[in-house]
Amino acid sequence: SYYLYRSINGGIFDLLVTLPASQLSFNDVTANVTTNQYLYFVSIVVPNCDFTKSNNNVRSNIKYLTDGGVGIQDISDNQLVQVSPNPSTGIFEIKMNNFDEIDLVKLFDSKGQDIQVLNSNVIDIEAFADGVYFLELTFKNGFKIQKKLVKNN
Repeated sequence: SYYLYRSINGGIFDLLVTLPASQLSFNDVTANVTTNQYLYFVSIVVPNCDFTKSNNNVRSNIKYLTDGGVGIQDISDNQLVQVSPNPSTGIFEIKMNNFDEIDLVKLFDSKGQDIQVLNSNVIDIEAFADGVYFLELTFKNGFKIQKKLVKNN
């Protein structure tokens, strides 16, 4: 399967459509390139694959479309998911349009130890020591993003 994500005017990426592997093209008929800028990327789930990827998930570069022209740029996880404020005194918020796409949220300390599993878009580590923490977001399609959090008072 292919998962096509779209960002409008530099916003957060949202899942636009899931396509079967047999479909080789897609036309975004809802795009209005006269007034908006669109960024696209494709996530491909490859079940039972033998190559050494951590979650059998392959992503394309972002395809962007403005004024009818097409180009390529590197993927930015910051456009898909944002965590703010960062640094913080202990309260962070995960910002994305469809938090329902998230399957699992884990928090790790700087030593890589799993210290918390979260089920909310608000992260409260006020009681934790100041330092660097890592947030791992796993999407329902297997795609993973890691974010660095800095807590200081």
